[in-house]
Amino acid sequence: MISRKDPPHASIKAAAVRLLSRRSLSTAEIRMRLREQGYDEADTEQCILDFTRRGYLDDAALCATLVDKYSRQGKYSRQETSQKLYQRKLPAQLIKEALMSWSVDDEWQQGLTLLQKRFGGKKKTAELPQLLRYLASRGYAAASVRRAVEAFTQTTVESLEE
Repeated sequence: MISRKDPPHASIKAAAVRLLSRRSLSTAEIRMRLREQGYDEADTEQCILDFTRRGYLDDAALCATLVDKYSRQGKYSRQETSQKLYQRKLPAQLIKEALMSWSVDDEWQQGLTLLQKRFGGKKKTAELPQLLRYLASRGYAAASVRRAVEAFTQTTVESLEE
């Protein structure tokens, strides 16, 4: 335990506020960071309970906000977004619920947007395997990859494979 001049509850709360002032954090992230700074488990849990009660920590709201942000940015597939949320140590059930709002249509349209940004005017020179790999490597579902590539090339994948 690190010795501090301030009373333990005041200093842990100040540390938590400093952490949250930089970036929204999940409950697990703030727990981990406070523990790394040397605060004991009981003080950390008390601080988390207090901040959750006051509304400063809300994993469900954070999860929904991040899903909305990532889907609006259009650079991440549903799979990649899920991985990013797991990395933020959000509960699996919250991630699953938040991703339910992400439709299949949204995903393939985002894939199409990525293809347009990446390959732009190279529709004719971009090889089919290259287009397919590009989206698949970013975690897009097979059906979304197929629809996005077909829309990008304005033809069906089967006719391109012949």
